[in-house]
Amino acid sequence: MKDYERALKLDPEDITPIINRAAVRMAQREFEAAIGDYTEALEVREGNAGLLRQRALAYKSAGEMEKAIQDYDAIVDDNPEDVAAIMGRGYIRFQQHEYAAAAADFSAALELNEKDPVAWNNRGYNRYQLGKAKEALSDYEKAIELAPEYGLAHQNRAWLLATTDDESLSDADAAVEAAKKACELNGYGNVSDLSALAAALAAQGEFKEAVGWQEKVVESAPEDAKEFAGKILDRYRAGKPYIADPAAAEKAEQAAAEREAKKKAEKENVAAKKAAAKQLAEEAEKDAKATGLEKAE
Repeated sequence: MKDYERALKLDPEDITPIINRAAVRMAQREFEAAIGDYTEALEVREGNAGLLRQRALAYKSAGEMEKAIQDYDAIVDDNPEDVAAIMGRGYIRFQQHEYAAAAADFSAALELNEKDPVAWNNRGYNRYQLGKAKEALSDYEKAIELAPEYGLAHQNRAWLLATTDDESLSDADAAVEAAKKACELNGYGNVSDLSALAAALAAQGEFKEAVGWQEKVVESAPEDAKEFAGKILDRYRAGKPYIADPAAAEKAEQAAAEREAKKKAEKENVAAKKAAAKQLAEEAEKDAKATGLEKAE
């Protein structure tokens, strides 16, 4: 970094060396150092949108999401039509599970550019997280209309059609078609596409095929996702459809089975008691008859 320092001494007003050093540090994943560089550059070019945008990316990479949002806010406050900043802020809000705020950002981006398929897809995803499946499906379909080869939009559409609780939207056949399209576009190399295809096939009742694709998902999934993928595979092997929380579903199913077993046991116990009472009554009646005969004799 000595060359950058020498350049800065030659011309303190020239921020090019600082920006170049920040870029190197970003590539080396030295995010805090890069943040320091962008901050130093902003002292010379106060409020510069490009520098704020780069620092926001550095903050995001460092996991400092609130500070990243502050930089995007500063850009948008100065220029409400900066679509890139609005989109960037929407991504972060989505990552923080602030789905309503994220959807609002993507809506704002669409007001500025209604031909952006990414904004349509992203708004759809956040709307789905808010329980607005019908609106989400409409957004996905608009994204696909604008960009027919947009694999992620096809994948998201497949997930919705295969797993929605809204029976008026559920369509396993269309889900399989959408998932296969996503897989084809990505050369069957995207694990999320394969997972969507397996879920769609399970929704269709084709569990044998679903198991085959989900096995590939388990093989390819990152380590932190393998356990979940394995639980979903177990469901398909048992002839059960995809569910977002298989552990909770397993507990619920176990509890339901235990309740049913308890109910059955109670029913059998009542029946056994009735049978025993009936048997005792019959034996008592026999004894009474026998006693009566003895007296008569």
